[in-house]
Amino acid sequence: MNFYTSDSDYTHEGSFYGVPIYLNLENEEEPVIEGTNIITDGLFEVMIVIHKSIIEPMASFLASIRNQTYEPHFQFKVKYKLK
Repeated sequence: MNFYTSDSDYTHEGSFYGVPIYLNLENEEEPVIEGTNIITDGLFEVMIVIHKSIIEPMASFLASIRNQTYEPHFQFKVKYKLK
């Protein structure tokens, strides 16, 4: 069991709601994303659940009140390229 994620398989470092993550953006349709260690990997999973269960429905509801369309999406803050 590794307690950290090696950055050798990833192309970028970023964050998702403040949780540090590694991203492999070689395939932009399906990027590979993981937390930087065992703790941030767990936090990343929790933030995905919160995003899907609370934030997306709230954004969809607010868009419907304004007669706008809402397309669910994730936004990652990419800090810098690793290689």
